[in-house]
This record gives sequence, structure tokens and C-alpha cells, in this order.
Amino acid sequence: MPTSRTMIAGAKLIVLCLWSIGATAILTGVTTLLGWVLGYVPTAGSFALVAKLAAATLLTGSLAVVCGLSASICRSMLAGIGSAIVILVLSQVSVLLGVGGWFPYAVPGLWAA
Repeated sequence: MPTSRTMIAGAKLIVLCLWSIGATAILTGVTTLLGWVLGYVPTAGSFALVAKLAAATLLTGSLAVVCGLSASICRSMLAGIGSAIVILVLSQVSVLLGVGGWFPYAVPGLWAA
């Protein structure tokens, strides 16, 4: 019996979520370890910055769901890449126009800055 497209799309979504969580953990851990090795003294502000880094990384990773969804619907990897390019351009334009806070794909970058 063949595997349904719904099961394949669900498996891809689970992999994307696990990859996003793993990348967040690795990036946060390496950044914290590098700061410790370089001799930076941890303060209450630095813990807030590490939490902000982790949240921004996780939010950015979760925004890739739309690219995966468009690739699954169109059955083409090129559709996923095209949607990523469109999202990137729209995010940049929305930030330049001053409405980036209302555009979901620009919010993690604006919040982290």
C-alpha cells in the first residue's frame, strides 16, 4: 500500500520542527560556550540575550513551514525556493516601508535587533 501525501507532508513537518529545535539548541549552546571560553562574565542581561537568541532562532525556523507547504502543494522543490525568495523580498520591503512589525516574517529579525 503506498504512503499517502498527507503522511509524507506530516513527516516533513515533524522533521522541520525537530531540525528547528535542534538548530536552536546547538546555536544557543555554542554561542554560550564560546562566550564562556572567551571569558565573558555572565550577567542577568546576558541570560536575557541568550533567551532572545533562542526565541528568535526558533521563530525563524518555524516560519519555514510555508515554504514546505508550498513545495508540497505544488509538488516541486522550485516552488519552495520561489516562496522563500518572495517571502524574503516582502520582508525586506515591509521593513523599509516601516510596517515590518505587522509582517510575520520580519518580526523575529526586528525583535532580535
